[in-house]
Amino acid sequence: MGFAIKQYALLFLCLFPFVNSHGQSTRLLNFEKFTINEGLSQGFIYNIAQDEKGFMWFCTPDGLNRYDGYHFKIYRHDYTDNFSVSSNLVTKFFVDANKNVWIATNDNGLNYFDIRYQKFYHFFPGMAIDDIAEDKYGNLILLSYDKMILGKVEIKGGEDKKISIDTAVFIFPEALIYRQGFFHYHIFSDTYANLYLSTADAIFKLNGSSQSNKLNIRKLYSFPHPDTHEPAIAEDKVTHRFYAYMQAQLFEFGDSSFSAPVIIDAPPAIMHIFTDSRQKLWMQSAKEVFMLDLKTKTITRVISKSNDIDNLLKTAYCSFEDKNNNLWIGTAGLGILKFTNDLNIFHHILPGKYIYNIQQYNKETALIEGMFKITFNNDNTVEMDSVNLSAKRKDLPDPAMKYVVDDKYNYWFLQDDQLQMYNAVGKRLRTIPVKEKLKKKMALPPTVKEVHKNNFLFIDRHGNLWFQCYGKMMSYNINADTLAVYPSLPVFRDLDRSFRVMYEDINGTLWITASQDFYSYNPANNKTNFFHHIPGDVASVAGSNISCFCDDPVNPSQFLWVGTRGNGVSRLNKTTGRCTSFSTKNGLPNNVIYGLLNDDEENIWGSTNKGLFRLNVKTGAIKNFDATDGLQGNEFNRYAYLKLSNGVMLFGGLNGINYFKSAEIHAIAPPPVQLTNIKLLDKNLSVNNSKSLMDVDVSYLKQLALQSTQNVISFEFAGLDYKKTGAVYYRYKLDGFDKGWNNAGLSNTATYTNLDPGDYELEVQASNDNINWSDNTLLNLQVLPMWWQTWWFKLLIAVCVSAIIYAFYRYRLQQLLRIERVRNNIARDLHDEIGSSLSSISIFSKLVQAKWNAKEENPGFLLRKINEDASRVMDSMNDIVWSINTKNDELENVFYRMREHAVQLLEAKDYTVHFYFDDKLNHVKLDMQSRRDFYLIYKEALNNVAKYACGKNVWIDLSLYHNKIILHIKDDGKGFDTTAVNSGNGLSNMKKRAEEMRAELQIISELNKGTGLQLAFQKK
Repeated sequence: MGFAIKQYALLFLCLFPFVNSHGQSTRLLNFEKFTINEGLSQGFIYNIAQDEKGFMWFCTPDGLNRYDGYHFKIYRHDYTDNFSVSSNLVTKFFVDANKNVWIATNDNGLNYFDIRYQKFYHFFPGMAIDDIAEDKYGNLILLSYDKMILGKVEIKGGEDKKISIDTAVFIFPEALIYRQGFFHYHIFSDTYANLYLSTADAIFKLNGSSQSNKLNIRKLYSFPHPDTHEPAIAEDKVTHRFYAYMQAQLFEFGDSSFSAPVIIDAPPAIMHIFTDSRQKLWMQSAKEVFMLDLKTKTITRVISKSNDIDNLLKTAYCSFEDKNNNLWIGTAGLGILKFTNDLNIFHHILPGKYIYNIQQYNKETALIEGMFKITFNNDNTVEMDSVNLSAKRKDLPDPAMKYVVDDKYNYWFLQDDQLQMYNAVGKRLRTIPVKEKLKKKMALPPTVKEVHKNNFLFIDRHGNLWFQCYGKMMSYNINADTLAVYPSLPVFRDLDRSFRVMYEDINGTLWITASQDFYSYNPANNKTNFFHHIPGDVASVAGSNISCFCDDPVNPSQFLWVGTRGNGVSRLNKTTGRCTSFSTKNGLPNNVIYGLLNDDEENIWGSTNKGLFRLNVKTGAIKNFDATDGLQGNEFNRYAYLKLSNGVMLFGGLNGINYFKSAEIHAIAPPPVQLTNIKLLDKNLSVNNSKSLMDVDVSYLKQLALQSTQNVISFEFAGLDYKKTGAVYYRYKLDGFDKGWNNAGLSNTATYTNLDPGDYELEVQASNDNINWSDNTLLNLQVLPMWWQTWWFKLLIAVCVSAIIYAFYRYRLQQLLRIERVRNNIARDLHDEIGSSLSSISIFSKLVQAKWNAKEENPGFLLRKINEDASRVMDSMNDIVWSINTKNDELENVFYRMREHAVQLLEAKDYTVHFYFDDKLNHVKLDMQSRRDFYLIYKEALNNVAKYACGKNVWIDLSLYHNKIILHIKDDGKGFDTTAVNSGNGLSNMKKRAEEMRAELQIISELNKGTGLQLAFQKK
């Protein structure tokens, strides 16, 4: 057993070497890696930069890469596109003072990159550009082997730019920059745009001119021991001190005069140095990365929590700090590393270790698993030491047992039904004979056998060690060496219960979990209160399986926080026993609560199976933290939580320990949002596509117009602070369509379908914590209407509908008037034809009666007149009834009546009637009035033939010609002179009826040649 413990201690120290042979401490940092598996085109990174929009750019031997936090977009040379990058071997991405972007290639010159229009303009073809810089006068500085090119740039135009570079070439002397077959020099620009050149011998200042392409080179400092490689130079942006590394020495220069440097010992073989905004100087060698605190001058060796990523650190080649203080490290072939300081405030130690037990050793020191002491200093540094336990097996506790440590560093544990104390300093083991002491107090049942699984130990503020043994709750006073038994206090009976907890609150009251729920015991008055979970009662404690207790940070005398295993956490009112509970429904990450701690900012911190949470007692606001925030993992452990006297909090889990001070955990500012892609009908829009709707890159797009048929559009966006890759929350709304925000969660896509024509505004907000949100309006969207959706078409439709309604109204009015005219005509006919005949019948009847009474001559004449008038009445009634019967609307029926009438009338006069009826008229219909007028004209014409023609034949022809209905009646009678005959009532009535029918009536007649009548009208 002793050997195993020594092995564990050695392994522990190897995993966390705090001091190495160079005297540097070591810091574990959480890096994120990006390789070709994440979409990077090539693993060798020459240069890293960031543009004005916030996109990250990486230069590789296989093209230029743009990264938005989700995807890499790769720019490669395309021989079919004159505006593609001139070469895939991209070595530098440089943004000048006017925000112009310049791209250097190692084999095909310089590119001006118009990001807005996604066009590359090519200069100096075939030339290898090693580096790009800019002086304070806006001159572009290009380095190529032994040449330095100074160029004055003029850019004109919009989408199609005209760019001119007025250049001057300077040749460096070989003795200055040439070493061992290679050119060795480095160009550097400070905060004030001053340019410096470092060689293996010295540091020079480059002085340009605003008037001409002249360049003056002035030596500032000569190194005492020249090297074969040029030194790397960096500037502290806060103090404006300069640092140069050469031959395991770091030269610190007080200002830009580069005089009287202070020499700082540094690790060997440093190839690159870089300062960040926190005044840390990063030094990269071929095998390791170091960090120098420029304020304290302490050097820390940086290693990753992951061995895999630690291997990448050893190949660091270049570095860059973005606008949000993330550090990006490019490697020589293995991809990119990213370090976010905001995600390393949860300091992580003991990676890969399963932590089950954390106890307080002293005010600033924690005891881990009973064997290792860690002291947490106020500057967040830690000091570790192992506890030197005896190697004798019989002197040591079984690690599976529960143990506690008192303020004299004595270990207390239960073993073989005995309470034992082990002093690690004096290596002494002492046994307290619980069984013997118990016999003196009470009779011990012979059948009682303790099962150590249920053992737990707790030391209260008075030095009483509480434990359970022989089925009894007991306390042993360490100072007085006395044992007390509490037979009335419940003990654990459930062997499967996971949590056995005792806690002492600020009032000195003990809170103890039992087999069912929990209870409080006040040693001062020997009073016990029991608390239970009551199903259905939301004011009772949230669950019956209690896992931990914690004093309330606002009113600890009145309230206690109770964690449960599976039901969240409750705030218990100690007086009333009523609770306010919180669970995942209220925002907790998980309902299994392993540990609870309070801070000085009125918060409760808790560990769960899904990270940590911070609950503000006054507001109820909950903030959750997970592995993306720098935690050791999402799953934590029971009994592995502690708050030290200096405010440091510790939570242990399956991958080590996180420690932090709550005051240092601040909200991460919400990231700015940019559009990264637009899909229309599931196809990406591109500025370089001739059919595209965009004339600029999507990140510069402010307005987009769509046709209404383009009815499926998706927007992709990204929060460009790169702090929590893939863990940024989004919400969006389309003003004019959405009534409120759409919570997208971690999805960075918004899709809309079937938008009505109109103007819309897309707003997207991002958040790193789902609480604080950015505010960005990304795009004005216009959906254009189709021609049938335009205002003029709608107006035309409205006019047409109004016209149709009015026409229908007029039609109905005409119909009503027509019906009224028909009724009036029928009334007139009844009055004129039938009324007069009936009057004649009445008069003749009275005359007949008078003659009959006077017995005068036979009234035969009068009776014949009465008979004639009655016949006329019958004929007129028959005509009227026939004309209003809808069954007779078809011309076929009209023709039958015409034929019947002609036969009855003319054959009695010995006329031969010749009929012709066109079959195409069988189903042609005439309205009632037209049919009546047509028939009466026909009847009047035949009556005239019968009365006046004195002929032998009559021809009646009814036909359809050119959509006209034509009635032709001809006789072979004596005819008449049409110019000499006055129009009587019959002919006038015929003309009047023809006009009402809108028909053409023609009568042709000559003496002794008969008479012809033609009536023509349009078929309806």
